[in-house]
Amino acid sequence: KQWYQRRVAITAGMKEYEKQLKLERMPFPCDCTMADKCSAESSCINRVLLTECPTGCRWGDECENQRFQRRQYPSTKLVKTEGRGWGLVVNEDVTQGTLVHEYVGEIIDEQEVQNRLQNYQASGITDYYMLTVENSRIIDAKPKANNARFMNHSCDPNCETQKWNVLGLTCIGLFAKCDIKAGEELTFDYQFDTRGQEKKACLCGSANCSGFLGVPA
Repeated sequence: KQWYQRRVAITAGMKEYEKQLKLERMPFPCDCTMADKCSAESSCINRVLLTECPTGCRWGDECENQRFQRRQYPSTKLVKTEGRGWGLVVNEDVTQGTLVHEYVGEIIDEQEVQNRLQNYQASGITDYYMLTVENSRIIDAKPKANNARFMNHSCDPNCETQKWNVLGLTCIGLFAKCDIKAGEELTFDYQFDTRGQEKKACLCGSANCSGFLGVPA
């Protein structure tokens, strides 16, 4: 019961915290031309600052800088990998710079991270899916998430994480580092933070594999 009450309190606290962030970080309308429409080739000031255009962008539905808001991801599917559990494969060709997915989950604080890690270890759970958004905001994708949770680690990944300002909130997107062919598995560097003395073996199989998660390749 105490754990549930604390979880509710954290959720309420995070909502109030995020409400304040939205007010402080709301993007400004850009001055893109009709030919640009906030595309990757444009000089859109919001894009330069890794900020999505607001819903009131002058180009409306033609604005090309609202990918998080519109969930504009390429088609993907889950596959069973060799020795690495589930993985995520792209169904279509993807060009460098494409947003392939947003990393989502439950937003918690550092104290709750420690509590959950202790509970996971006590229960023998070795797989968890946490990414730090900011010092006071961590995404836990274990209790709730989307398919981005199934993207495996690689020491030579074809995707990378980027932090974007989306309507005043910091969101983590997974972007293609290079052109990716249909049928290829999507991977990124977990930059794993080891808790305790035990290292976790890396099974990515890349030529430059470091052998362990959290150890630079």
